[in-house]
Amino acid sequence: YLFTLMPFDNEIVLIDKMKGADLLEILTQKKADGTAIEFTSKPDINGAKKIGDDWYLADGTTKIEATGEYKVICNDFMLTGGDKYSQFIPYSQDTNAFKFIGTPLRDAMVAQLQYEADSKEGATKDINVFFTSDLHGAFTGTNYATQKNQAGLSRIATVLQSKRAELDPLGKRSLTVDVGDTIQGAGSTCFIGNTDYAFPLLKGFEYLNFDAVVLGNHEFNFGIDNMLLAFNGEYKGANGTVTGQKVYTGAKLAGNVFQGEFTGDQNVTGTDHLLPEFKSYEIFERDSVRVAVIGMTNPGSDTWDAVKMREAGYYTESAIGATKRAIQEIKAGNLADVIVLAAHMSLGDSFARPGSGATSVLGDTYIRDNVDVFLGGHGHNPQTKLINGVKYGENKNAGGSLGIATIKVTK
Repeated sequence: YLFTLMPFDNEIVLIDKMKGADLLEILTQKKADGTAIEFTSKPDINGAKKIGDDWYLADGTTKIEATGEYKVICNDFMLTGGDKYSQFIPYSQDTNAFKFIGTPLRDAMVAQLQYEADSKEGATKDINVFFTSDLHGAFTGTNYATQKNQAGLSRIATVLQSKRAELDPLGKRSLTVDVGDTIQGAGSTCFIGNTDYAFPLLKGFEYLNFDAVVLGNHEFNFGIDNMLLAFNGEYKGANGTVTGQKVYTGAKLAGNVFQGEFTGDQNVTGTDHLLPEFKSYEIFERDSVRVAVIGMTNPGSDTWDAVKMREAGYYTESAIGATKRAIQEIKAGNLADVIVLAAHMSLGDSFARPGSGATSVLGDTYIRDNVDVFLGGHGHNPQTKLINGVKYGENKNAGGSLGIATIKVTK
């Protein structure tokens, strides 16, 4: 029926700042016969509401003022003055005043109907986890160290946005995670320890609304302080003062890096301090589904960057023990319906240390019985593999691929 009623591919458009006077004129516009146009909206859908003679935002308390500025969504037909909505025309003539969302209005309506059907009790819904890893400083399509072509975050962003629109057009059932090795490579060293400029990939993650990032082993190449400056950095004002605004505001995960003295994996209790602003896991709610993302780095950093780790007073633990403790805490508190393990490791162990490869981590019965999917990295080998009943996925380096894990949930 929607294809009969709406045969055209009108796209959704966002006007970032519409004058309140124009918006009120649109809302009070008359039909050809002189009668007022009636606006209705479902209680759970954002939309303007008329109370008495005044118009209010969806909260019912914020009055729309003629002197205010508002974000307005319409379609490209109305933007050009269709159906005599001439108030939109000045905004259509300024390319900086609006942007295409990229989703046809009809498709958005279909997605909303599908979303409502999937939300009924007993229905199965798809939770999509998009993930990248091993970007190694690759922001654009050029490696500035080698002058060779690469994909980079800027290109994988196009794929990510396209897949989000395809698989989760309403933005209610997906997560995006990076699984480490972010700040080393592609000529990005000039940003390491640089207090004047934010690290580009962290800015990119924020712009693209990445929900969580996990540390890789190459994050430790430059020392703990430089790593923390990149991940925990804040923007500076014009006069060089710190603004307090974080470059990246999503979850930062590394549940097996501790401050203290390492005396063996068997002696780690998890009571030592994690890195500042880092956690073992984060809980995200997507359409009433609680998704726990556990983040672990590769414990091989204790060998690769032994001197820098010891100088800073930090050590890594096998991901087996740290993951088990995180799962136990999540289960004890009944915090999640789905558990995703995002760990910067490929299949095999590093330096024969158990818990530094996906195969040994998922060799633990408790972990494999409670983890729904394993997002890996480190090996630069795009692959999927079933390990002891758990699906493992890994990306190509430098933005050469985008991983997508689809988890079907029935509630």
